[in-house]
Amino acid sequence: MGYAEEKDVAYFIIKKQNDFCRTQEEVYVGVLDSDTGELLQHQCYGNTASDAVMIEKETGLYILYATECRDFGLHSGYGGALLAKDGMLTQVWPLTPEGTYDDDYWNQHTAGLNGETLERYKVIVTEVSPGDTAIRTEVELERTITLDEILAGAV
Repeated sequence: MGYAEEKDVAYFIIKKQNDFCRTQEEVYVGVLDSDTGELLQHQCYGNTASDAVMIEKETGLYILYATECRDFGLHSGYGGALLAKDGMLTQVWPLTPEGTYDDDYWNQHTAGLNGETLERYKVIVTEVSPGDTAIRTEVELERTITLDEILAGAV
């Protein structure tokens, strides 16, 4: 899905279908040594649907990724942005004030990728069990997020 070289390394995105008990997609994002083919770093983002895209900016090469789970009438998911630079993949969004991945950003939300735009969907509970547990949800587009907005700190 994506491949770019920088000095002695190459960055890649590979999408794989996984049929383990249900259809699932996995997106692998990584860094290879260009000369030896050695895998230097990788991340795997998997869910019912997963996607990623490379976007080159003046400030560097970025990878947007998104996953969504749509199992048993329930929706969930997450996404983010990585900087591919100097042979490393570095999470740049969403981050906590401490600089780690912000899991809470996706609470009651899910993500989708539409070209080079990340879409954030609000998860709405439409049916609950007698024990007050969500058993069916729907999603509603809440916001589209561009890499430029992420880099400007607008999200």
